[in-house]
Amino acid sequence: MKQHLEDLTIQEKALKLNLQPSIYGVFAEIGAGQEVANHFFKAGAASGTIAKTISAYDMTVSDTVYGRTEKYVSKDRVESMLDVEYEKLVASLSTKSSMKNFFVFSNSIETINFQKTNKGQGWLGVKFQLTPSSPPSTCIIHVIFHVDDVNEQRKIVGDLGVNLIYGAYEYTHSPELFVENLKQNINTDYLEINFIELEGSQFDKNISLQLSLQLVKSGLTKMIMLGTSGEILQPSNALYKKDVLLIRGRFRPPTKVTEEMFLKSKNQLVRNNHSSEHNVLAVAEITFKCFQERTELSLNDFLDRTKLISELGYPLMITNFTYHHELISFMNDVFRLNSLNIVLGLDNLRKVTKLERMVNVEENVLKLLLSMSSENNRILAFPELDRHGELSGLENLKLDPAIQNLFNFLKSTNRIEEIEEVDKNLLSIRSDKVLLAAITNKDDEWRASIPERLLPVFDQHIRMAE
Repeated sequence: MKQHLEDLTIQEKALKLNLQPSIYGVFAEIGAGQEVANHFFKAGAASGTIAKTISAYDMTVSDTVYGRTEKYVSKDRVESMLDVEYEKLVASLSTKSSMKNFFVFSNSIETINFQKTNKGQGWLGVKFQLTPSSPPSTCIIHVIFHVDDVNEQRKIVGDLGVNLIYGAYEYTHSPELFVENLKQNINTDYLEINFIELEGSQFDKNISLQLSLQLVKSGLTKMIMLGTSGEILQPSNALYKKDVLLIRGRFRPPTKVTEEMFLKSKNQLVRNNHSSEHNVLAVAEITFKCFQERTELSLNDFLDRTKLISELGYPLMITNFTYHHELISFMNDVFRLNSLNIVLGLDNLRKVTKLERMVNVEENVLKLLLSMSSENNRILAFPELDRHGELSGLENLKLDPAIQNLFNFLKSTNRIEEIEEVDKNLLSIRSDKVLLAAITNKDDEWRASIPERLLPVFDQHIRMAE
């Protein structure tokens, strides 16, 4: 295992693996040639690493070898390729099992077609032993191409495959080094890696989440998504044709106000016939932008927050977006949504529509409001308390005259709505004050501000922070 990132070319990595006598395995590639295996052949000494290469292009042949599947370019297909080929490898070379670290690399890739009607994407995976006769581990990634040249896409697959195998043997101890190695010698403008999963008995249970956070932090993807059990999700599948209800925040910690925002905004979407209850997908979102300059402790802080959101019962997005309009545009461009409904507190809405806040803010405000002109987008404004302790909503929002008319139009067409039936007794809760009271052990009054089911997880978080 390496303790720093080596400055190696793709060919040098392939050669180093070829020259390690214990590493031996199979390459099974479908959809973009056999670009990964080709690197090992060209590097020299390939007989020390390659037991077999296979490319089951024909669907019938593929089904015969790996079993039937609904989608040929999918995580399920790559997993079946890894399992079948690994079982064959171990059975065929049982006499070498005490001397070899067996591996199987597989991919299933959809490159851009001749008519350029698709984008190009695929799945890559490696199943590997770190010591002879040990249980294997598995790492799987999903890549989306941002270049429309098929030869460039094939090159990316070849380079990425070598980096994945090399990282499996040299960098799995360090999520940061693993991800840096993954993108080494690759033009990151040409691709996005929006899913990574590493499983194995020797790894921390949060290793996939740590790797996913590094993908966002390094810029290899704009967002990752976690399920309600903390599992890594493929966003395009999870969000497909959903009425997404998105709440951005720090969630440090989630309070009863957070719970109220989710509940009342969802109720309003259903009550106003914007969605049916079963099709609303409420999602929390945290941006990594606030944490890029922090230390490893900040990553641990993120892990704690994901546990709290999961316990609250909502999936979580972790993104790299500063401005609301950037997030909205990305989600509309990349995912097939039924609608996107973003919840903003009145104070937040006031800040993002205040033109003198910062340089170029006029452009950002205009982009945010114009993004609401789509019939599929909506801002849900969460009210606040006025100085008399009463609910204050959109009617009291003072805007710059330059945007007031546009704002009024969006409000009249239900692109901006105020969330109704909010419990005003909760709105005095401030998450930063709750956190401070919990850390300083000032008293136990703060506990009434946290949803009861979160208290055991939050208590553990506070103990670890002390």
